[in-house]
Amino acid sequence: MIKVRLNLRKVVAIAICLAGVTVFAGCGKDDDPIENPPLPAEAIELTSPITADRTLKDLGLPIDYFFNGNILEVKNNAILTIEDSVTIQFRKTDGKLVIMDGATIKALGTADKRIQFVGTSTNKGSWYGIFIETNKENQFNYVDFMNGGSFNQEGVVNVSAEGAKLNMTNCKISGSLGYGVYFPHGTQRFTAFNNNVIERCDKSPVALFWLTQAEFFDKTSNLTGNGQNYVLVQVGTEIKNSNFTLNATTVPYYISYAGIQVGNGQTFTINQGVTLYMGQDVNFNVEGTNPSVGARLVVNGGSGAGEQVILTRLPNSTNYWSGLFFMDSHNNEIRNAVIEYGGRPNNDANIYAYYRSSMHLENVAINNSYNLGFKFNNSTGSDAAQVTHSNVTFNNNAGGNVMLPDETTVSTLP
Repeated sequence: MIKVRLNLRKVVAIAICLAGVTVFAGCGKDDDPIENPPLPAEAIELTSPITADRTLKDLGLPIDYFFNGNILEVKNNAILTIEDSVTIQFRKTDGKLVIMDGATIKALGTADKRIQFVGTSTNKGSWYGIFIETNKENQFNYVDFMNGGSFNQEGVVNVSAEGAKLNMTNCKISGSLGYGVYFPHGTQRFTAFNNNVIERCDKSPVALFWLTQAEFFDKTSNLTGNGQNYVLVQVGTEIKNSNFTLNATTVPYYISYAGIQVGNGQTFTINQGVTLYMGQDVNFNVEGTNPSVGARLVVNGGSGAGEQVILTRLPNSTNYWSGLFFMDSHNNEIRNAVIEYGGRPNNDANIYAYYRSSMHLENVAINNSYNLGFKFNNSTGSDAAQVTHSNVTFNNNAGGNVMLPDETTVSTLP
C-alpha cells in the first residue's frame, strides 16, 4: 500500500534534511527557506486520549500515523480533523478509535486523495473499527476502511451512542468479520449516506435497528458482495410520527424481527425496486387509531425489469411472515408488486382487508400464502373494506385465493 502522492516540495524537504545538505543557510529552524518545516521521516504514534482539537496532516509516508494500543479515545469535546491523503494504522486486532464525550471526527478526503484506516495485514479483522459515541455531526468523506471488523457481532463503523449522527459519503469499507456499518440502537441516524461501497463483509453491509434509519439510502451506494446480501433491519420500524419513504438499494432489506407498524395518520411510501425480505412471523400493519385518524401505504413499483416492489421471505427459507394487515387505513395504493409467503397461521392471508380500510391494487401478484391470498373481514356497511383493482393475479395459495365477507372462497377479487 504505497501512496503515490508526494509533491515535489515534500520530496525535496525530506531529502534535504535527511541528507544533512545545506541550502542557502541550511535546514535550521530560523533560516529554513522551505515554506513549511521538514516532514517526519517516520510515522507518528498516536496516544490516547485526545482531549483537545487536533488535525492530522499528510506526512507523505505509506503510513502517516499509527496506534499501538487497544482504545484510542477522542473526548472532552475535542474535534479530530483528518486531512486528505492521511493513512492511519492500527497495530492490534482489537485496536479501535472511539469518538466520545461530545467529541467529533471530520475525516475529509478527496476523490484522488483518499483517507485510509488500515491494520497490519490484508486479512479481514486486522483491526477492530471506529465507534461514534457522540451526538455531534460526524463526517466521513472519501475514506477507505480496509480489513477491520475483528469482532463479528459489530462492524467496522459503529454508530453506537444514543442520538449519534454520521454523514458518510464516497467511502469504502472492504473486509470485515462482522458487518460493514452497525447501528445497535434506534436513536442513531445518518445525516447523509450516498456513493459508498461496502464489500467483503462476512455479515450484512449495513445492520440497522429501525428501517427508518435507511432514510438516505439509494442505489448510488454499492452494497453487494457480502456474506449476507441484504441490509439487516433488526427490529422493523414504527412509522407513527412522520411520513417515511423507502428507496431501493443494490440489495434487499431484511426485517428480521417484530415488524412494520404504520399508524397515527402517517404514510409509508415504498418506491420502485425495493425488495423486503420478511422474517418468520414478522408483521406489516397499516392501522389507524380510529376511523378518522387512519394510516396509509403507497407502493410505487415500476413495470420495468427489476422495478417491481417485492415482499417475500428470505431465499431458501421455509418460514412465513404475517402478511399485510389493513384497518382504519385509507386510500392505500399498491402498484406493480409481488406479495408472497405471508399468511402465517394466526394471520392467515397475504393481504387482510379489515374494518374500514380502502385500497387500490394494480398489477399485483399474490402468491404462495400459507393459507389465503386475500381476505375480507366479515363486516358490512360503513365498516366494510373497499377494494378496487386491475390485473391482480393469484398463484399457489394453500387455502384459496380470496375469502369474501360471507366467508366463501373465490378465485379472484370481486
